[in-house]
Amino acid sequence: MGGLGLGILGGFQRRIVTSLVGIIILGVGVSFLGLIPVGAFLLAIFVIFVVGITLPMANGPLQAATQVSVVPEMQGRVFSLLASAASAMTPLGMAVAGPVADLIGIRLWLLGAGIVTALAGIIAFFIPAVMHIEDRADEVESLSSENELVADFGV
Repeated sequence: MGGLGLGILGGFQRRIVTSLVGIIILGVGVSFLGLIPVGAFLLAIFVIFVVGITLPMANGPLQAATQVSVVPEMQGRVFSLLASAASAMTPLGMAVAGPVADLIGIRLWLLGAGIVTALAGIIAFFIPAVMHIEDRADEVESLSSENELVADFGV
């Protein structure tokens, strides 16, 4: 549903802004999940639904922004590396989250993790390399055209 909404609405003009807003909403949602009282199961389900909708809003534009900033000849390597790094974080995250949640409680863990996620999204707005990731699109396109020309003439 999040991908459908993103497809219909289109997001912000700059893809990275759409992605960062999605990350901030995701963090706020996870924090709110940590604040929900134990008996409010339906509210928790609704918040989880909202968090799930924001994932495509965060991931889709980020993938597109990365795609336009990497020359086509390197995209397979770059996206494979990103996917491998993301996959490697799952067991590492579980190894950390389980014991910490046992120590401080799942609600406090969700609250803290959500705050850190939202802060990461906010801080990213002030990192020039992040905010200008899409500015290389013309440079990448010209590099790709030059590589095609070299391949066509065997130079």
